[in-house]
Amino acid sequence: MLRYLFRRILGSILLLWGVVTLTFVLLQVAPGDPVDLLVDPSFPPEDVQAVRDHFGLDRPFHQQYLSWIAGTVHGDLGISLRHKRPVRDVLAEAVPNTLRLSVISLLAWLVVGVMLGVWSAAHRGSLRDRVVTVSTLIVYSLPSFWLGLMLLLIFVWKLHWFPSGGMSDGTVAELGWWRWLLSSIRHLVLPVAVLGLSGAAGLARYMRSSMLEILSEDYIRTARAKGLGERSILFKHALRNAAIPLVTLLGLSLPFLLSGAVVTEVIFSWPGMGQVAVQGLLSRDYPVILATTLLSGGMVILGNLLADLAYGLVDPRIRVG
Repeated sequence: MLRYLFRRILGSILLLWGVVTLTFVLLQVAPGDPVDLLVDPSFPPEDVQAVRDHFGLDRPFHQQYLSWIAGTVHGDLGISLRHKRPVRDVLAEAVPNTLRLSVISLLAWLVVGVMLGVWSAAHRGSLRDRVVTVSTLIVYSLPSFWLGLMLLLIFVWKLHWFPSGGMSDGTVAELGWWRWLLSSIRHLVLPVAVLGLSGAAGLARYMRSSMLEILSEDYIRTARAKGLGERSILFKHALRNAAIPLVTLLGLSLPFLLSGAVVTEVIFSWPGMGQVAVQGLLSRDYPVILATTLLSGGMVILGNLLADLAYGLVDPRIRVG
Protein backbone atom coordinates (compact mmCIF):
# COMPACT_ATOMS: atom_id res chain seq x y z
CA MET A 1 0.00 0.00 0.00
CA LEU A 2 2.77 2.44 0.92
CA ARG A 3 4.73 1.60 -2.23
CA TYR A 4 1.60 2.17 -4.33
CA LEU A 5 1.00 5.49 -2.58
CA PHE A 6 4.59 6.56 -3.18
CA ARG A 7 4.37 5.70 -6.88
CA ARG A 8 1.11 7.60 -7.28
CA ILE A 9 2.41 10.70 -5.47
CA LEU A 10 5.62 10.68 -7.52
CA GLY A 11 3.67 10.24 -10.74
CA SER A 12 1.32 13.05 -9.72
CA ILE A 13 4.23 15.42 -9.07
CA LEU A 14 5.76 14.62 -12.47
CA LEU A 15 2.41 15.09 -14.19
CA LEU A 16 1.87 18.45 -12.51
CA TRP A 17 5.39 19.52 -13.47
CA GLY A 18 4.67 18.56 -17.08
CA VAL A 19 1.41 20.53 -17.15
CA VAL A 20 3.02 23.67 -15.73
CA THR A 21 6.04 23.36 -18.04
CA LEU A 22 3.80 23.02 -21.09
CA THR A 23 1.82 26.07 -19.98
CA PHE A 24 5.04 28.05 -19.55
CA VAL A 25 6.22 27.10 -23.05
CA LEU A 26 2.86 28.00 -24.62
CA LEU A 27 2.89 31.40 -22.94
CA GLN A 28 6.37 32.10 -24.27
CA VAL A 29 5.61 31.14 -27.88
CA ALA A 30 2.17 32.79 -27.97
CA PRO A 31 2.07 36.05 -29.95
CA GLY A 32 1.89 39.32 -28.07
CA ASP A 33 3.80 41.04 -25.29
CA PRO A 34 2.30 41.61 -21.81
CA VAL A 35 4.28 44.85 -21.54
CA ASP A 36 2.12 46.32 -24.30
CA LEU A 37 -0.86 46.03 -21.93
CA LEU A 38 1.04 47.52 -18.99
CA VAL A 39 2.36 50.75 -20.48
CA ASP A 40 0.91 53.58 -22.50
CA PRO A 41 1.78 53.46 -26.21
CA SER A 42 3.22 56.96 -25.89
CA PHE A 43 5.91 55.81 -23.41
CA PRO A 44 9.47 56.20 -24.71
CA PRO A 45 11.28 52.93 -25.56
CA GLU A 46 13.63 53.23 -22.58
CA ASP A 47 10.69 53.32 -20.16
CA VAL A 48 9.13 50.29 -21.83
CA GLN A 49 12.43 48.45 -21.51
CA ALA A 50 12.64 49.44 -17.85
CA VAL A 51 9.26 47.83 -17.21
CA ARG A 52 10.38 44.70 -19.04
CA ASP A 53 13.59 44.62 -16.98
CA HIS A 54 11.65 45.12 -13.73
CA PHE A 55 9.50 42.03 -14.29
CA GLY A 56 12.33 39.95 -15.73
CA LEU A 57 10.68 39.61 -19.13
CA ASP A 58 13.89 40.51 -20.96
CA ARG A 59 15.75 37.43 -19.72
CA PRO A 60 16.20 34.28 -21.87
CA PHE A 61 13.48 31.63 -21.74
CA HIS A 62 15.46 29.09 -19.71
CA GLN A 63 16.41 31.67 -17.09
CA GLN A 64 12.79 32.76 -16.64
CA TYR A 65 11.71 29.12 -16.37
CA LEU A 66 14.37 28.11 -13.83
CA SER A 67 13.73 31.27 -11.80
CA TRP A 68 10.00 30.54 -11.66
CA ILE A 69 10.54 26.89 -10.69
CA ALA A 70 13.00 27.86 -7.95
CA GLY A 71 10.64 30.49 -6.58
CA THR A 72 7.67 28.10 -6.66
CA VAL A 73 9.57 25.47 -4.71
CA HIS A 74 10.15 28.09 -2.01
CA GLY A 75 6.55 29.31 -2.08
CA ASP A 76 7.20 32.43 -4.16
CA LEU A 77 4.81 32.55 -7.14
CA GLY A 78 6.11 35.85 -8.43
CA ILE A 79 4.61 39.32 -8.81
CA SER A 80 1.37 39.82 -10.70
CA LEU A 81 1.86 42.04 -13.74
CA ARG A 82 -1.72 43.27 -13.50
CA HIS A 83 -2.14 43.69 -9.74
CA LYS A 84 1.46 44.78 -9.05
CA ARG A 85 1.63 42.64 -5.92
CA PRO A 86 2.59 39.05 -5.01
CA VAL A 87 0.53 36.39 -6.78
CA ARG A 88 0.36 34.51 -3.49
CA ASP A 89 -1.59 37.38 -1.95
CA VAL A 90 -3.93 37.62 -4.95
CA LEU A 91 -4.73 33.90 -4.74
CA ALA A 92 -5.04 34.02 -0.94
CA GLU A 93 -7.98 36.39 -1.41
CA ALA A 94 -9.59 34.49 -4.30
CA VAL A 95 -9.16 30.80 -3.39
CA PRO A 96 -11.35 30.86 -0.22
CA ASN A 97 -14.18 32.36 -2.27
CA THR A 98 -13.88 29.62 -4.89
CA LEU A 99 -13.73 26.96 -2.18
CA ARG A 100 -16.88 28.34 -0.57
CA LEU A 101 -18.75 28.21 -3.87
CA SER A 102 -17.37 24.79 -4.84
CA VAL A 103 -17.95 23.08 -1.48
CA ILE A 104 -21.55 24.28 -1.20
CA SER A 105 -22.17 23.29 -4.83
CA LEU A 106 -20.65 19.86 -4.20
CA LEU A 107 -22.90 19.29 -1.18
CA ALA A 108 -25.96 20.26 -3.22
CA TRP A 109 -24.71 18.07 -6.04
CA LEU A 110 -24.35 15.05 -3.72
CA VAL A 111 -27.63 15.41 -1.85
CA VAL A 112 -29.81 16.09 -4.90
CA GLY A 113 -28.01 13.64 -7.19
CA VAL A 114 -27.98 10.70 -4.78
CA MET A 115 -31.58 11.19 -3.70
CA LEU A 116 -32.83 11.48 -7.29
CA GLY A 117 -30.83 8.44 -8.39
CA VAL A 118 -32.06 6.24 -5.52
CA TRP A 119 -35.65 7.44 -5.90
CA SER A 120 -35.61 6.84 -9.65
CA ALA A 121 -34.17 3.33 -9.25
CA ALA A 122 -36.72 2.48 -6.58
CA HIS A 123 -39.53 3.37 -9.05
CA ARG A 124 -37.98 1.77 -12.11
CA GLY A 125 -40.22 1.83 -15.19
CA SER A 126 -42.79 4.15 -13.68
CA LEU A 127 -43.82 7.56 -14.97
CA ARG A 128 -41.82 9.19 -12.16
CA ASP A 129 -38.71 7.30 -13.23
CA ARG A 130 -39.12 8.38 -16.85
CA VAL A 131 -39.66 12.01 -15.84
CA VAL A 132 -36.49 12.00 -13.72
CA THR A 133 -34.47 10.24 -16.44
CA VAL A 134 -35.49 12.66 -19.19
CA SER A 135 -35.13 15.73 -16.95
CA THR A 136 -31.64 14.80 -15.77
CA LEU A 137 -30.55 14.11 -19.35
CA ILE A 138 -31.75 17.54 -20.47
CA VAL A 139 -30.16 19.38 -17.55
CA TYR A 140 -26.88 17.45 -17.90
CA SER A 141 -26.72 18.42 -21.59
CA LEU A 142 -27.10 22.14 -20.98
CA PRO A 143 -23.86 24.19 -21.21
CA SER A 144 -23.10 25.90 -17.92
CA PHE A 145 -22.64 29.32 -19.52
CA TRP A 146 -26.08 29.09 -21.20
CA LEU A 147 -27.72 27.92 -17.98
CA GLY A 148 -26.12 30.78 -16.06
CA LEU A 149 -27.28 33.35 -18.57
CA MET A 150 -30.82 31.95 -18.55
CA LEU A 151 -30.94 32.08 -14.75
CA LEU A 152 -29.76 35.68 -14.90
CA LEU A 153 -32.39 36.53 -17.48
CA ILE A 154 -35.26 34.92 -15.56
CA PHE A 155 -34.47 35.44 -11.89
CA VAL A 156 -32.49 38.68 -12.01
CA TRP A 157 -33.62 40.79 -14.95
CA LYS A 158 -37.23 39.58 -15.19
CA LEU A 159 -38.29 38.59 -11.66
CA HIS A 160 -35.69 40.57 -9.67
CA TRP A 161 -35.51 37.81 -7.07
CA PHE A 162 -31.72 37.56 -6.77
CA PRO A 163 -28.74 39.88 -7.23
CA SER A 164 -26.80 39.73 -10.49
CA GLY A 165 -23.34 39.25 -9.00
CA GLY A 166 -20.92 39.62 -6.14
CA MET A 167 -20.82 37.80 -2.81
CA SER A 168 -22.94 40.09 -0.63
CA ASP A 169 -24.38 43.59 -0.44
CA GLY A 170 -21.74 44.67 2.08
CA THR A 171 -19.54 43.58 4.96
CA VAL A 172 -20.61 42.22 8.33
CA ALA A 173 -19.75 45.57 9.93
CA GLU A 174 -21.95 47.44 7.46
CA LEU A 175 -24.96 45.12 7.43
CA GLY A 176 -24.83 43.28 10.73
CA TRP A 177 -24.31 39.53 10.99
CA TRP A 178 -27.87 38.42 10.26
CA ARG A 179 -28.44 40.68 7.22
CA TRP A 180 -24.98 39.80 5.90
CA LEU A 181 -25.80 36.05 6.15
CA LEU A 182 -29.09 36.47 4.29
CA SER A 183 -27.39 38.60 1.65
CA SER A 184 -24.62 36.00 1.20
CA ILE A 185 -27.19 33.21 0.78
CA ARG A 186 -29.08 35.21 -1.87
CA HIS A 187 -25.86 35.80 -3.78
CA LEU A 188 -25.00 32.08 -3.58
CA VAL A 189 -28.27 30.67 -4.89
CA LEU A 190 -27.79 31.20 -8.64
CA PRO A 191 -24.06 30.28 -8.84
CA VAL A 192 -24.67 27.14 -6.78
CA ALA A 193 -27.63 26.28 -9.00
CA VAL A 194 -25.46 26.51 -12.12
CA LEU A 195 -22.67 24.38 -10.67
CA GLY A 196 -24.94 21.99 -8.77
CA LEU A 197 -27.68 21.23 -11.29
CA SER A 198 -25.48 19.75 -14.02
CA GLY A 199 -23.46 17.77 -11.52
CA ALA A 200 -26.54 16.50 -9.70
CA ALA A 201 -28.14 15.46 -13.00
CA GLY A 202 -25.09 13.46 -14.05
CA LEU A 203 -24.72 11.91 -10.61
CA ALA A 204 -28.41 10.93 -10.54
CA ARG A 205 -28.00 9.00 -13.79
CA TYR A 206 -24.93 7.18 -12.50
CA MET A 207 -26.60 6.40 -9.20
CA ARG A 208 -29.71 5.07 -10.91
CA SER A 209 -27.69 2.65 -13.05
CA SER A 210 -25.59 1.54 -10.10
CA MET A 211 -28.62 1.08 -7.84
CA LEU A 212 -30.48 -0.96 -10.48
CA GLU A 213 -27.50 -3.29 -10.76
CA ILE A 214 -27.27 -3.72 -6.99
CA LEU A 215 -31.03 -4.18 -6.53
CA SER A 216 -30.89 -7.21 -8.84
CA GLU A 217 -28.35 -9.00 -6.63
CA ASP A 218 -29.28 -12.16 -4.71
CA TYR A 219 -28.66 -10.67 -1.26
CA ILE A 220 -31.19 -7.92 -1.97
CA ARG A 221 -33.81 -10.52 -2.90
CA THR A 222 -32.92 -12.40 0.27
CA ALA A 223 -33.39 -9.23 2.35
CA ARG A 224 -36.81 -8.70 0.78
CA ALA A 225 -37.73 -12.33 1.44
CA LYS A 226 -36.89 -11.84 5.12
CA GLY A 227 -39.40 -9.02 5.28
CA LEU A 228 -37.05 -6.03 5.56
CA GLY A 229 -38.61 -2.68 4.71
CA GLU A 230 -37.89 -1.09 1.35
CA ARG A 231 -36.29 1.96 2.95
CA SER A 232 -33.91 -0.22 4.93
CA ILE A 233 -33.00 -2.23 1.83
CA LEU A 234 -32.36 0.87 -0.24
CA PHE A 235 -30.30 2.89 2.21
CA LYS A 236 -28.65 0.27 4.45
CA HIS A 237 -27.89 -2.48 1.97
CA ALA A 238 -28.00 -1.25 -1.62
CA LEU A 239 -26.71 2.30 -1.32
CA ARG A 240 -23.41 1.35 0.33
CA ASN A 241 -22.39 -0.92 -2.55
CA ALA A 242 -23.86 1.39 -5.17
CA ALA A 243 -21.68 4.19 -3.78
CA ILE A 244 -18.47 2.65 -5.14
CA PRO A 245 -18.76 4.47 -8.50
CA LEU A 246 -19.62 7.58 -6.51
CA VAL A 247 -16.08 7.64 -5.12
CA THR A 248 -14.67 7.89 -8.65
CA LEU A 249 -17.17 10.59 -9.56
CA LEU A 250 -16.20 12.61 -6.50
CA GLY A 251 -12.56 12.50 -7.56
CA LEU A 252 -13.47 13.49 -11.10
CA SER A 253 -15.80 16.22 -9.84
CA LEU A 254 -12.87 18.50 -9.04
CA PRO A 255 -12.04 19.26 -12.68
CA PHE A 256 -15.75 19.74 -13.38
CA LEU A 257 -16.17 22.11 -10.45
CA LEU A 258 -13.05 24.07 -11.35
CA SER A 259 -13.92 24.41 -15.02
CA GLY A 260 -17.52 25.23 -14.18
CA ALA A 261 -16.42 27.69 -11.51
CA VAL A 262 -14.42 29.68 -14.08
CA VAL A 263 -17.51 30.26 -16.23
CA THR A 264 -19.84 30.74 -13.27
CA GLU A 265 -17.57 33.21 -11.52
CA VAL A 266 -17.30 35.32 -14.66
CA ILE A 267 -21.06 35.30 -15.28
CA PHE A 268 -21.96 36.17 -11.69
CA SER A 269 -18.93 38.40 -10.96
CA TRP A 270 -17.84 36.06 -8.17
CA PRO A 271 -14.38 37.15 -6.93
CA GLY A 272 -12.76 33.72 -6.97
CA MET A 273 -9.89 31.90 -8.62
CA GLY A 274 -11.76 31.51 -11.90
CA GLN A 275 -12.25 35.27 -12.13
CA VAL A 276 -8.55 35.81 -11.40
CA ALA A 277 -7.55 33.24 -14.03
CA VAL A 278 -9.70 34.83 -16.75
CA GLN A 279 -8.42 38.31 -15.94
CA GLY A 280 -4.88 36.95 -16.00
CA LEU A 281 -5.42 35.43 -19.44
CA LEU A 282 -6.91 38.63 -20.85
CA SER A 283 -4.03 40.73 -19.51
CA ARG A 284 -1.32 38.12 -20.30
CA ASP A 285 -0.37 38.08 -16.63
CA TYR A 286 2.14 35.22 -16.85
CA PRO A 287 2.72 34.69 -13.10
CA VAL A 288 -1.02 34.55 -12.40
CA ILE A 289 -1.69 32.15 -15.29
CA LEU A 290 1.08 29.81 -14.14
CA ALA A 291 -0.01 29.95 -10.51
CA THR A 292 -3.67 29.21 -11.28
CA THR A 293 -2.59 26.36 -13.59
CA LEU A 294 -0.40 24.95 -10.83
CA LEU A 295 -3.12 25.22 -8.21
CA SER A 296 -6.00 23.89 -10.31
CA GLY A 297 -3.86 21.08 -11.74
CA GLY A 298 -2.76 20.12 -8.24
CA MET A 299 -6.37 19.99 -7.02
CA VAL A 300 -7.42 17.80 -9.97
CA ILE A 301 -4.55 15.36 -9.47
CA LEU A 302 -5.16 15.29 -5.71
CA GLY A 303 -8.83 14.52 -6.28
CA ASN A 304 -8.01 11.57 -8.53
CA LEU A 305 -5.45 10.26 -6.03
CA LEU A 306 -7.89 10.46 -3.13
CA ALA A 307 -10.55 8.72 -5.21
CA ASP A 308 -8.25 5.76 -5.84
CA LEU A 309 -7.29 5.47 -2.19
CA ALA A 310 -10.88 5.77 -0.98
CA TYR A 311 -11.98 2.58 -2.75
CA GLY A 312 -10.75 0.45 0.10
CA LEU A 313 -12.74 2.50 2.61
CA VAL A 314 -15.98 2.18 0.67
CA ASP A 315 -15.70 -1.54 -0.07
CA PRO A 316 -13.45 -3.73 2.15
CA ARG A 317 -13.25 -6.28 -0.70
CA ILE A 318 -11.11 -3.85 -2.67
CA ARG A 319 -7.45 -3.70 -1.76
CA VAL A 320 -4.82 -1.65 -3.44
CA GLY A 321 -1.63 -3.60 -4.00
